[in-house]
Amino acid sequence: MATALDLPKVRARELGVPAKVLLVDDDDLELSLMSDRLLAAGFQVTTARNGEEALQLLKQEWFPVILADWQMPVMDGIQLIEQLRDSGRDSSSYFIMLSVRTDSQDLERGYCAGVDDYLSKKSSDTEILARLEAGLHTVALRRSLRESRATLALMQSQVTTSMDAKTHLVSRLQAEMARARRYRRSCSVLLLGIFPQGNASASTNEVAAEAQATTIEDSLRLQFVQALNGAIRIDVDTVVLYEADDHHLRFAIVLPETGPAEISIIRSRVRGALMQSIREHATKVNAFEVSVGAASVDPAVDRPELTAEELLTAAENCRRCMASCGARRLAAVQSSVVYQVAIPCRYGYAVADHCLELDHRYADERQSTQPAANA
Repeated sequence: MATALDLPKVRARELGVPAKVLLVDDDDLELSLMSDRLLAAGFQVTTARNGEEALQLLKQEWFPVILADWQMPVMDGIQLIEQLRDSGRDSSSYFIMLSVRTDSQDLERGYCAGVDDYLSKKSSDTEILARLEAGLHTVALRRSLRESRATLALMQSQVTTSMDAKTHLVSRLQAEMARARRYRRSCSVLLLGIFPQGNASASTNEVAAEAQATTIEDSLRLQFVQALNGAIRIDVDTVVLYEADDHHLRFAIVLPETGPAEISIIRSRVRGALMQSIREHATKVNAFEVSVGAASVDPAVDRPELTAEELLTAAENCRRCMASCGARRLAAVQSSVVYQVAIPCRYGYAVADHCLELDHRYADERQSTQPAANA
């Protein structure tokens, strides 16, 4: 076994990613021993004693590699990675599970949750370094791929007319709906709107003027595209920028093999990724508002005449509603019932209480980020 003195140093600088590791373990001795081994190899190490502590740290800082014990109190390793993947945060991080479990069912559960690799605490220093180097290489590759895809999407959006983009969206969605009917599967669509705070319901001329003056720079648009690509399944889901100008963006995401039971979670994850991008990259943190509507084809409902335009209409009414009440909610429910498609709301032909749970959160968010009318 290599000693700490002759252990090769990590080559993260060559990869363009920081040699940072978040180490999570409830055993103080194991935490100290593994931390010393990683520090000797040249890593920057931050420690947490359970998954909940790790989540708090990840809200403040990004770590390319997360090395976590499986069994921990408060929140174990599996629960930690499930929350990370579902929230859309750290989707490019490499997750290594420290475990003595070798049962195939346990390993499969971990891989399904999003574990990238497994490592024993008794592994040699050389093996640990090799696994972490592989993790850093993977992170660098993931980031490069997402940046390339985002750049390509942005370039395409700049040369494609709005009508062409909408035609492509309808065509792709109609094809996925036909495939879903053929195999009695689900498919869904998300419609996203990003626009300046106050632009939709400005109560004063000052607020309206400030909203109109807020522009979406190309760099911020690129960050939005990257955030969306990081929150979806690569080579499965499709992101389409179908309407854009200096003051607003409208995206659509076609989600094959995704049904009513999953759409609420995905909608929250996508919106969370966009809000995080705004907080990290927007000049004014409270400058933009994000609304996301969703609609799903239910395989239990046999309606072959349903068109892509009708599914998009239901999703757009859902987007305009966004846990509001009155006419907007009524329109969302009516289109859901008429077209017999599912939206994330318990009313009408709907499947969950998701919007109701978000009522107060969105209301508080809108109030806290709305520019003062008398400022």
